[in-house]
Amino acid sequence: MDRTPPRNQSLMARSVGLSFAARRLATLAATRIGRWTSLLSILALLLFSGLSRYSGSSASSTCRLSLSRVVSHRGVDEDEHGPVPSTLSQIERLLDDGFGSFDLDVFWAADTSVTSLFIGHPPSLRKQWHLDDEVHATPLETLQAKSQSQGGMLRLSDLLGMLARRKADVGQVSLELKFPSHPAWRHKLGLLYAQLAAHKLLDGRIAGIVLTHDEAATHRQAQQAVGLRVPLLCVLRDNDAPVGADGQPHANVSALRRADGTYDGWAPSVKLLEPSLKAATGQRPLLVWTVDSEAHLRLAYLHNPHDIVSNRPRWARRTLQKWQREEC
Repeated sequence: MDRTPPRNQSLMARSVGLSFAARRLATLAATRIGRWTSLLSILALLLFSGLSRYSGSSASSTCRLSLSRVVSHRGVDEDEHGPVPSTLSQIERLLDDGFGSFDLDVFWAADTSVTSLFIGHPPSLRKQWHLDDEVHATPLETLQAKSQSQGGMLRLSDLLGMLARRKADVGQVSLELKFPSHPAWRHKLGLLYAQLAAHKLLDGRIAGIVLTHDEAATHRQAQQAVGLRVPLLCVLRDNDAPVGADGQPHANVSALRRADGTYDGWAPSVKLLEPSLKAATGQRPLLVWTVDSEAHLRLAYLHNPHDIVSNRPRWARRTLQKWQREEC
């Protein structure tokens, strides 16, 4: 039985009603405040996460905005065609696919009356065409007959004509005239620059490859004779580089600094790529060759030189872009 007086019961009922309403209001307020607090917490977390990522990537510079340019070695993609000779159609297909830079060798045939120069890697051609002697000691007629099954020989003049027509698609084409110790080399070098001078639309898009200071001086003389100034890149080979205490070849950094001014850039083997080499070359172009394995490509990606030369250009570009996406 309820022993509370009627008036007190009424007061208690009101009190209970007010308490319930107050608790309801408090619950609603807490719920709304909780929702706003949770929302603000989430926004703050996202903002902090974004700032942390931006700060981290800026500090470590891992999310790079640009990648090294991929250069086609010999104008061939060996993943598609194997180690075949360069042809105009193969180079044009690479241009169509966005590859505007090439690293090519130049040679001549034995006939002294022939003024044409040709594109191709002589040791590879000798093996593929089953030649008894070097290409420069083999008659042009023999070379043409041997090359027919693989698309024929690519004349330098034909290549330059095509590149001039497609100037907008061309990045840089580096040319190395082979057999520098041959008595005819100086004369053939003059022919090479005469042909370059005839295609002035390619100014700034051609570079010469040299191995020594003397070669560079001869190139400069040949350029001056036809009124050209073509940049020269000096090759740094790993097989004759100094070997360090770690048993690995390293570029002679002191020699590089002494040679500063002789060359416009450097073309080192990827096996020589390391921070000291990049520091010694400064802002000069660095054309790294030949990058055909994932380990070497990862090394090049780490140091980010100007150009990466590969026999597998499509694979190299695709892999570099994949790594960039994963970082960023």
